Amino acid sequence: MIDPKEFYFEHEKMTADQKRRVWNRISKNLKSKISTKFIIEFRSFAFGFASSLMLLFAALGIFSLIQNRLYENQPDVMRLNNIYKQTISEMEEILPSQNKLRNASIIVDEKIAGKKDKLANLNQAINEINSESRFELYSSLKQDRLLNLYRMKLNVIEEIISIEENTK
Repeated sequence: MIDPKEFYFEHEKMTADQKRRVWNRISKNLKSKISTKFIIEFRSFAFGFASSLMLLFAALGIFSLIQNRLYENQPDVMRLNNIYKQTISEMEEILPSQNKLRNASIIVDEKIAGKKDKLANLNQAINEINSESRFELYSSLKQDRLLNLYRMKLNVIEEIISIEENTK
């Protein structure tokens, strides 16, 4: 260890009271720097968080604006096609499954099986028309045929649901 007698003369040494005051000042300076640093870090965190929220809301607003513009620029027939697709997919989710109808009679099972075959044929016809070309390039005859197929599909789904409700 360092021997103070090698570095200091007797009159240069600090008294116990001077040492205590020096260390008190050092500790006060350390505490004030730590708390200031914490406040600065907290402030920068808060500004960063606020700016990221603002950026998120701005991005959501831009995305929503672009999506609305794209939807508005679609032809009416294409919008109608999208509405039919969405409605049909939502209605297909509530179709009765075979597990729920195990207690139903054989006649009801045959009716539902026939309707599901009809649905499969309608799906195949819709997929054939959709795979031929882009929807914007369809002739009015193809567009009318596709919309009629969607209507027929909705009717079949409604019939299946009504059969299921009548068997309860």
